[in-house]
Amino acid sequence: MVEVGFAPFNGRQSEFKITLALDATPSNNFEIAVWENVFEIIDEPEFVIGWRGEKIFFDFGGIRAYSDYVPESDRLVLTIVMRLSGQGNPLETTVKANGTPVEFYDLENNPVIFCFNPAWDTARLVSRGIGTKNEGASLGFSSDPSIILVR
Repeated sequence: MVEVGFAPFNGRQSEFKITLALDATPSNNFEIAVWENVFEIIDEPEFVIGWRGEKIFFDFGGIRAYSDYVPESDRLVLTIVMRLSGQGNPLETTVKANGTPVEFYDLENNPVIFCFNPAWDTARLVSRGIGTKNEGASLGFSSDPSIILVR
């Protein structure tokens, strides 16, 4: 587990992006969580996305959803791009796995678009399993990304 802080939204960024690269095997769990860290206390993550077992999932505000996407190989690059207004409101969110759009089932109106919070300033990367040496993640605003590599 690795936890990092990053600069929150300041009105000048137009995009928040998360990229996860991992070996998508049944034994691997690889996820990234983001939230606002208030008064240096460990808060509950507001948004979590990743690979758990054999599925891509996301969790936002207690809503958990899974995707039916099956990678053609064991290598998976998961990209989430949240396009933002000048006030930090999400305008569009896309989720892609190996370049293919990902849909989540058990959701009405695909609410992943509403997940962004301009106050987010902390991220936690959790990696479990036997293939973790080939995994990495990057997140942040288009102008100031943070990169986390698991070696």
